[in-house]
Amino acid sequence: MSSNLLRMSTRALTAADLKHLGIIRDHLAEASQHHRAAVDAHDAADDPAIAQAHGSLGRCLDVAERACRALAAEGAAKDIANTSSAQTSAGTSTGTSADGRFSHPLMHGDIAGWLGRAFPRVGARR
Repeated sequence: MSSNLLRMSTRALTAADLKHLGIIRDHLAEASQHHRAAVDAHDAADDPAIAQAHGSLGRCLDVAERACRALAAEGAAKDIANTSSAQTSAGTSTGTSADGRFSHPLMHGDIAGWLGRAFPRVGARR
């Protein structure tokens, strides 16, 4: 990966994103150490050390998984916020469809509204 691409991608990260990524990185590095300890304990046939290393490994992976979930949840919340607003020359607005004016009547269960749009009365019959 080029250094410019890396710089561009890290600029978009918030402080909370960086915190979660730091937690994930630290706990995966620690999990790797516990895995190595489990392998060494297995080679030495040290059952209590194997159990301890596996327990520590599991805790590290659990913390990293929770940080991944939090990162994903915050990212999804940002995506929702970003897709419901628009940047214009006058600033940020919620967009023209935010109030439902341009949504289809059937999206809201409005059958009469749909019929009115589908079969408008052009004039009264005589």
